[in-house]
Amino acid sequence: MLDPDLVAALTDSLTPDAVAAFDPGLDTTLARLEALAMAQADESPIAALTSIGVAIHAADRIDEIASLIAGHVRRALHAGTVGVMSFDPTEKGLRVVAEVGDLAAATAGPDTVHRLTFFPPTSVVRTGTVHAFARSALAPSTVEGRFLDLICAESELGVPLDVDGRRWGVLWARTAQGGRELGTADLATMRLAAAQITASISQATRVADLEALALRDPLTGLGNRRVLETTLRRIFGRPSVARQDCAVIICDVDGLKVVNDTEGHAAGDAVLADAASALRHAVSDVPGATVCRIGGDEFCVVLDGGGMLLGQPVASRAQQLFARSGPNRSMSCGVAVAILGVNTPGELLRAADDAQYLEKRSRRGAADGELLEIGGRGGRRARRDH
Repeated sequence: MLDPDLVAALTDSLTPDAVAAFDPGLDTTLARLEALAMAQADESPIAALTSIGVAIHAADRIDEIASLIAGHVRRALHAGTVGVMSFDPTEKGLRVVAEVGDLAAATAGPDTVHRLTFFPPTSVVRTGTVHAFARSALAPSTVEGRFLDLICAESELGVPLDVDGRRWGVLWARTAQGGRELGTADLATMRLAAAQITASISQATRVADLEALALRDPLTGLGNRRVLETTLRRIFGRPSVARQDCAVIICDVDGLKVVNDTEGHAAGDAVLADAASALRHAVSDVPGATVCRIGGDEFCVVLDGGGMLLGQPVASRAQQLFARSGPNRSMSCGVAVAILGVNTPGELLRAADDAQYLEKRSRRGAADGELLEIGGRGGRRARRDH
């Protein structure tokens, strides 16, 4: 069993500032844990906790981080089950993020929400204090005693998870009925694990926020060119027969430079925002649609399926919605379908850009409504729908 005084001293060294900084606090903690683990010859709780550091750096999502840490904590404590739950303010309860162990099924699995008025571990969220009870110290008639009977458990510990100054959730551990009771040394180990979970969640959240910013156009909130390129790479990573009903629509706002020059860039930005809104609404009921702003006045819609049938109607709908958003507003759109013979995203985008150019010319007196296709033995050709 881990020395409680040793672990308590190590826990006390994790100040809130060190945890918030993540890298210095976590690295220092892991270094101390590793040094202690090397001093022990057996599979100790410290050795199990040390491996958490490696695991969290390999994980991509919060649920992965939670599952990995829960598994290591379970081994460290020799517990029946360890779980992580997050507070869901909308549902006013705790949502299961990860559960690992023999008693996991007792709480109904991931994404299950337990109401704050019913589930004993929710007291950790309500009060911010440690939650601990064992069968030997409870009367069978108590809420906690009935709960242990319901889930066939001997004892339970729970510690709060506070991320960046707010109550995020709870880490809990249980032992199976008839097994050992979780004690003081186990609580110290739980606090160590909780510190690592909160630091990891804080870091993962910041990374996710930065990634979201890197993928969004700040003016319209649409995806940017990076999103477009990623989407098209995924589509063209499939066999050609599996992508031939995909399409792209290139849309260009007509007369934006005139608006910027005569009314100012704020007015131009408003026009772009309305164009983005029109495109969003045009694909709101189209599965697999991605809308991006890829240039100053240029947008692109990717239809991952149904492109041959829906490409032109989506473009027309967007044009109609944008025309109704203000006086003298129009956009030129070109549609290209990834038929057999279209081998790269660049070819598909060039075809849509050519179609968009023909559409813009049609507004000056040429035929209206062109759909350009490329590929096959016939090469590049334009099809006009009157």
